[in-house]
Amino acid sequence: MPYAKDSQISGAKETYEIVHFCVDAKKGEIQVQLEHFTFGENGIPAVELLNKVIRNFNQKIIDPNWDSSSNPPKPDQFDESDPGTWDGLTRADFPMINDSEKQHFDNLASKDITEGTLYGNIKSSLYQTLVDMGELPPISGGWDII
Repeated sequence: MPYAKDSQISGAKETYEIVHFCVDAKKGEIQVQLEHFTFGENGIPAVELLNKVIRNFNQKIIDPNWDSSSNPPKPDQFDESDPGTWDGLTRADFPMINDSEKQHFDNLASKDITEGTLYGNIKSSLYQTLVDMGELPPISGGWDII
């Protein structure tokens, strides 16, 4: 099951293929080894071996549930980019949480992969996570899991 798009060579595909992955639950990461198959300008095929790591990134964001009943209360006209709307608060006063969209390992571990073929669903989820992380090209660029 590769992640592929049509190449500049008629009838051929440029692909990323997962050849190996290893889950290290203790470290909270998945090591993924892929082969990237492309065609050079002269049409000669090339294969590159890539190593990627899926893990959580602890990027903080303002708690989306912060409101006027919180402690401290969220100012009525609050705009993070305009300190004039902070009503005397500082960034240290904002309730912060880890951005759930950057918790790649946890999000992957919590996916329901019980339908279809287990191995196929795992590989599909790995590809999608690598796309979400920016490690593989976006699906909007003609790429798809085939």
